[in-house]
Amino acid sequence: MSTLSVSNITDGTDTVGTSYVVNGSAKAWARWNQIANTLVKTQNVSSYTDVATGYSRLTFTNSMSDADYSVTACSGELTGGGNRSIGVNGNGGRTPTVSIVSFYNFNSSGSDSDDSCLNMSIHGDLA
Repeated sequence: MSTLSVSNITDGTDTVGTSYVVNGSAKAWARWNQIANTLVKTQNVSSYTDVATGYSRLTFTNSMSDADYSVTACSGELTGGGNRSIGVNGNGGRTPTVSIVSFYNFNSSGSDSDDSCLNMSIHGDLA
């Protein structure tokens, strides 16, 4: 493996320090469909598991350095299915791990619910 060591990146007009790129970029992201049980688009996500209605897990291709990463997630029904909420990891007694992130989706009545458009991004350090 080769190593490239630079302090700045430029496109000829704007310059940014590489620390912003390395530390500020999402280390994983995904869009998936719980109804069709499919990953739509991903980066650093190797698999999707449909555990139960409203409950899914994504496995990272490359693990995080620890389980103290930040997760941003949202869900929605592409056909206008009403209000939705999504919980990450801690819901249902699940503990975050360096290789798997869990999602719990529920509707405005608090019932578990699958949706067709779920999105997430992970920020933290790769192992």
